[in-house]
Amino acid sequence: MTGKRSPRQTTTAPAVTMGIAFILALAACAPATTGPGSGGPASSDTSAPASTTTTAPSVLTGRPNELTREQRTFVDPSRKTPAGKTVGDVVGTPEQPSRTLVTEIYYPTTPGPRPLILFSHGSNGHPDKFTNLLSAWAMAGYVVAAPAFPLTNSKAPNGFANNFDVWDQPKDISFVLDQVLAASTTPGDALNGRVDPSRIGASGLSLGGATTYGLGFNPCCLDSRLKAFIVMAGALLPFPQDYAFDRSVPLLIMHCDNDPTLPYASSAVRAFGLAQPPKYLVTMTGCFHAFAFENEPRTQYDELVQKTTVDFWDAYLAGEQSQLALLDTDAVAVDGSTLQKG
Repeated sequence: MTGKRSPRQTTTAPAVTMGIAFILALAACAPATTGPGSGGPASSDTSAPASTTTTAPSVLTGRPNELTREQRTFVDPSRKTPAGKTVGDVVGTPEQPSRTLVTEIYYPTTPGPRPLILFSHGSNGHPDKFTNLLSAWAMAGYVVAAPAFPLTNSKAPNGFANNFDVWDQPKDISFVLDQVLAASTTPGDALNGRVDPSRIGASGLSLGGATTYGLGFNPCCLDSRLKAFIVMAGALLPFPQDYAFDRSVPLLIMHCDNDPTLPYASSAVRAFGLAQPPKYLVTMTGCFHAFAFENEPRTQYDELVQKTTVDFWDAYLAGEQSQLALLDTDAVAVDGSTLQKG
């Protein structure tokens, strides 16, 4: 692994286009039957929120936190990046011998071990489109790491056409996690002592939501270090193995009920039905696929998403179980939004 870092930036305050036909085609190929007995790992009960340690500060203390944002570049030499697709006159990137992950990292300036959230953008997306949401998480007391995937980010040639690379993206997230945890134990590193390795979650939008499902519920790429998951307008896209929803890990799904890109019933409702408790489904109306989650456009759901996701992280990463009462209220704060629990 090689890595480099850009200068840090401190602040006190905090836009995904999909390859629609390709995504729907992948979703249609998803395994028809998944769940217990589908070849996944043995069930492990992690339904209870992770407990805080005696040395870890409560995430509820000092909100809103001042935050630092920096960029690091991680290179995984063990895996190749396939050639990107050529579309019209725009030539795709050639095959590369490694995978380069330019990663945005946010963290509270107050020292102390904090829960960590890994975030995955969607097809033709980018971490820069989520600065409001990721900043809200950091200001709530969390460390956040959000890589730009090599082929599907909006700055890559034809990023909308390279959705096949979703099969490598869960491994990208696990690799970034390795690097952040290593930095957190490296004397002199700005991240030294800032990450609690026992309190780690993952989230993603759309293709990044599919990446997140892979990390949490597919034997091909399951990462047992991850203790809680948020999927935003995501889909159960096919992976090399069938999904195994016999793991009881906290899952929050957020989706618009008239999403034309990834249909609500075959995406959110299906995944919610397969998942084991504790699980939550927040349904929203009047918003397009990614609009409720990205910086732009501004929507009535922006605050709902920020508050509801923080409530969930508080309960299941930080061990603040009292925050579940806030989740019940925040998830339905906008007329037309509903919350199902299981």
